[in-house]
Amino acid sequence: YVIIGNHSSYIDILVCYALFRKFKFVSKEMIFKIPLIGWNMYLNQYVKIRRGNLSSIKEMMATCKDWLKMGASVLMFPEGTRTETGEILPFRAGSFNLALELDVPIVPVVIYGTYEVFPKNRNELRTFQPIHARVLPPMMPKDYEGKPGKMKDDAYKMMSETLNELRA
Repeated sequence: YVIIGNHSSYIDILVCYALFRKFKFVSKEMIFKIPLIGWNMYLNQYVKIRRGNLSSIKEMMATCKDWLKMGASVLMFPEGTRTETGEILPFRAGSFNLALELDVPIVPVVIYGTYEVFPKNRNELRTFQPIHARVLPPMMPKDYEGKPGKMKDDAYKMMSETLNELRA
């Protein structure tokens, strides 16, 4: 699978681990330099990306393809960065192109509560905040042949609607 999630906080990764599914995730290169955390990421062969660098993006996509061909799932945050407002940002096309090219399903995961715990640009951790994750039905590549834009739009709509349901 290509697992996609909305990205509100560094805590999103921990929530995804609680799904008890094996995956390799894509992370910005800077995180790999954090002692202990980054070393662990390196040893687990997670996928790094240098944002805004075309050769790094191509290398990241090639690495993700290799993992998927070996039967490993890949987790990507199609927003490309954490939201500053708690709302889902527009999606980038990479994860959808990857899924269609390799004929693997996209599995959307909607995470709610992590923004409230530890949002971007705030150095304060709020505790005692419920966190919810909802795994949505897989999006099958055969339903979107040659239409990565439609797949991206449908995923965005489903995930936004689910996030609003979780908030209610």
